[in-house]
Amino acid sequence: MNKEKLVKIVIYPKKGVSEEQREAQKLLACKQAPSLARLLSKKFFYLYILFLLSTKERYGNEIITCLGKKYPIWSASPGAVYPLLKKMEQAKLILGTWGKGLRQKRCVYRITEKGKEEFKSLKEELIPYLKAATGLLDEVVFEVESGCKE
Repeated sequence: MNKEKLVKIVIYPKKGVSEEQREAQKLLACKQAPSLARLLSKKFFYLYILFLLSTKERYGNEIITCLGKKYPIWSASPGAVYPLLKKMEQAKLILGTWGKGLRQKRCVYRITEKGKEEFKSLKEELIPYLKAATGLLDEVVFEVESGCKE
């Protein structure tokens, strides 16, 4: 059985933090949260792919293009995205249907009802964590670049 490793995050609100950031920090103060690496390696892409498919049906290559444009520092290669689409299809979060493309048969993906429920659940789970993580990462970058210490 594959057990997820969880990390306990405790965040102490700082002065000058926006109300939205403070709210995100409160939500995470005593909550078990996935590690940032796990979050970015799986759940984040599930969330974003489900988001893309909630707006319209898309071909696999179109999903890869959207990921590549949005996140150019992460290579959205077919070797990474298509296995993820296959897993999502096996979990019945999305449905792929083969049809005639411009020159060859292509698979168009659409979100299922189960996928819509998962999308809603992932949004509720991840958005507060992503907001808090973004704020913390911004602080680290600022400190490292400016040489500031607390």
